This record gives sequence, C-alpha cells and structure tokens, in this order.
Amino acid sequence: NQPIATVTDHAHVMEAKNWHAERAYANIRYVSVAIATDISCLRVKRWEEVPNEDIIQEHGVVYDSPDADVREEVDLEHLPHRDPDTRRENNVYDENGRRIPRLHGKSRRNTKPCGLLVNLETISELFSSYIPDHPDAAIDEDAYAGEQTSTPSISVYPQAFLRSMGHIQCDTVLPHFAPFISDIRRATSRRPRVVDLDDDRPLPDEYDVFGETVDGTQGVPPVVIPSACQFYNEISHRIRPSAALHDVQQGRITSALAGAYGNAATKATHDARVRECKMGLPHQKYDNKISLDDVPRALRLENIYIIQCDSLKPEKRNGMSIYKDIIVPLARAWSHPSIFQVLRPHLRVFASHAFPQVYQWTTFGITSLLELLWAHQLPILEAGNKPRHEVVELCSVLERTLAYAHTGNARVLASKLMRPLWLVQSLLEQGLPTFAPSVRMTSSISNPIAISSADWPTSDNLNVPAIASKRSQAYKAGFHIELSINKLSPHVFLQYSTQERHCI
Repeated sequence: NQPIATVTDHAHVMEAKNWHAERAYANIRYVSVAIATDISCLRVKRWEEVPNEDIIQEHGVVYDSPDADVREEVDLEHLPHRDPDTRRENNVYDENGRRIPRLHGKSRRNTKPCGLLVNLETISELFSSYIPDHPDAAIDEDAYAGEQTSTPSISVYPQAFLRSMGHIQCDTVLPHFAPFISDIRRATSRRPRVVDLDDDRPLPDEYDVFGETVDGTQGVPPVVIPSACQFYNEISHRIRPSAALHDVQQGRITSALAGAYGNAATKATHDARVRECKMGLPHQKYDNKISLDDVPRALRLENIYIIQCDSLKPEKRNGMSIYKDIIVPLARAWSHPSIFQVLRPHLRVFASHAFPQVYQWTTFGITSLLELLWAHQLPILEAGNKPRHEVVELCSVLERTLAYAHTGNARVLASKLMRPLWLVQSLLEQGLPTFAPSVRMTSSISNPIAISSADWPTSDNLNVPAIASKRSQAYKAGFHIELSINKLSPHVFLQYSTQERHCI
C-alpha cells in the first residue's frame, strides 16, 4: 500500500529517490509489481461551475476529445458547462488527453462514500480483443507477450448473494492498457546485442540463430509483461487480515460443535472455540467491524506486471527511471478517459447506508438460523454432552452458505451434501439460497433446522451419508473424529427405488 504517482511534485521526487535507493536493479533480472488505484463515489448536493479563466490559466489549450488525431481546440466561452438538453457536463481535455473537470461537486458535511461493486454480467466485455481507432494507437504485438492469442480467464466472486455483482480476478489486464504498455516499451527497451556468428562464445538468450525474433521487437524480450488483475471492494482489507482469515469462513461454530467428539489432547482447543463463540459468533464480529463510520467502500482496481530488467536500456536500469518511466505511467493510465470512461458502465453503486450493510440484509435468514442453533447447542456443550451429528452437519452447511455470501468463492460449498439440498444450484444460478423440502425449519429454539435420516443425501455409493464438516474438523481444529453420522444404517436408503435414491 505504498502511495505512488502522488499529486505534489515534492512527494513525487521523494518516491523516485526511495525507489532508487531501495534496490540495485542492475543485479535483478525481473520484478513483479502490483499497481492499484481506488475509485470512490460520493452523493453530490450541488454542482459548482469552474471558471473558464481558471481552466485556461492552468492548462492553456483545451480540446474537445482525448484522441489526438481527431480532437479540435475549444473556445470555452462558446462551450457551456452543461449540455442544455441532457444537463450533462460538456467534457474538455488537456494536451495529454485527460479530462479537465468543469464542474465541482459539493457534498454535505460528513457525507459517507458510496459502495462500489463490479457488474459481473458485463465485465467480460472489457476483456475482449481491443481494436484501436487509429493506427498511431496500434497495439504493440508483444505488449501482451503472446497472451492475446488466448481468451482471458475471468473468475467472478458474487458478493452478498447478489449473483450479478461482486469482485473479479483475471489472468491478464484490460486490453485498453496496451497502448500505454507499448509506449513504455518503446521508451525503455534496449537495442538487441550485436552478435558475431563466427565467434565461439554462447549466443545471448534472446537471439534466435534462425533469424526470427524470440519475444519482442528486434529480439529483445518485452520490458513490461501484464500478468493479472483483480477488482474488489476495499472493505476486504478492513474485515480480514488476509483472504483466508475472514471471520465467517473459518467454520468456528462447526468446530465448536464437532470438538465435543474430540479426545483429551484436543479438549483445550475445543474449549477455546466454545469460549470464542460465546463472546461473539463470526457474523456478529463482522457486524462490529462494519459498524464504524470510517469503513472503506471504494473499489480497488489492481494490475500486476512483470518488469524484465534485462530488457531495459542501461541508463534506465535503476530505481529512479523504473519509477518515472514505468510505474508512474502505468498508475496514471487508470484515470485516462480511454480506460476510465469504458470502465464506468460496468460498475454498480450502492448508497452509503446500503453498503456494506447489504451483507447483513441478504444473509439475515442464514445468520438467524445459526444464532438459534447455537443458542440450543450451547447448553448441551456446557453440560458435557455431544450434539447430534445431523446438527453438526447442518451447522456446517449454514456456515458454508454464509462464507459464500462474503467470499463468492464456490470452493467453500460442499457439493456432495449441499447440491441435493438445492443450495449449490440456487446460490450459483439464482443468488439467494434455497433449501429442498427435506430441510425443515421451525420456530422452535430446540430444533430450528432439521432433516431426517431417511432424507439425508448420500455419497456415490449410496451407503455413506454426505458430510460438509469433515474439512473443518480435520484441518481447522485438528480433531480426529469418527463421525457417527457415517454410522447411519446403509439400509435406511433401501426403502427407496433406484431412481429415487439417485434423485436423493
């Protein structure tokens, strides 16, 4: 989270000096860097016009388009700040193609920012092949190091059971960055080494004896290779220290219940799990974290690049040049109209009072069941008794469903048990969880959710009941448990016909 490409000149110089002093890039073959920017959104109370004189004084000449080939100079005195029909701002641009704001939004004091997520239904359009509008912006063939030949792999992670809104990861960056990457390569890439074929010395790695380039123009590997990107809401950093340590994906309640079947060696761990849940259930801890006024809501856009130092010009193989000629242009590219304007339609904005509270609203049914279940099972644990095995498994199903709402990662779903209960299909295709009729929910605190042994889904052999808590027991708490749910009689399922057993 080191700030880069800051606005002030003094900070910019200091950053470049720090990069120069931190490492000896002459001795480094390649560097992997993640360059991120944040997009935030505020509700505006009113708009104020920026005086034309201020714009001219700061920028001199302004244009009607960011495209240098088609743009024309604009006389601001004859161009109103707003379009009279649409009331939208008439955009103007500076010499570098960046938009110059003509309207400044004014918000109420202490206005909280809005929440942002990605539209998962349309975001894949941005990663399709990019065709430049004019030859000067033609994509360098090696800007993507051969990745253009394959279809980008995009992983989507729906949030809060909102099937079409969430986070994404991709194995490349937006193709709209290609012109910026090409400009960097042309400015920083060294010339190929001169090779004497009559010399017995080994040929350089990038030289092809058959006269064809290996990778990059003139046989020099590309200086910058785009590796991957991810778009996610910044609240992720507030509620978990790492991707694997989210409170609601640890299976704490399941571990506390399953720990009753442990031995003396695991009793201390089990007692700690019970105390932890008594102090607050995982979703309640999450509620406490998002209750603060300064909870972050911005959308973080992060690109990952590989910088091949061997391909740099000798005079640019240092931290200061890498920062000024590579890092800063890549960071500032996010705000260029050719990228930001095409990205905006694929974002979804939530009012400040709705995000991140939307997680609480959509998961209310699941968290309510977990609270009822824990309220009934806690006295059983405190009395030194063991909960029913069906209860442990259903608790694991509920916790995995809750974990999916917060992570959007389908790997948290135990498909062998959760698919017959209709949860897998409903979560992946519809969004909100739906339970099969075999799962009975009541208002009784003693038995808020249940499923009979006869209706319990089985594994492939139709004799072993499917389970969801095994991983939690084996890895999270370290318990060595022989689940007595597996001791359900295999004859239970023989009352059904073959087709009925397959349906179950």
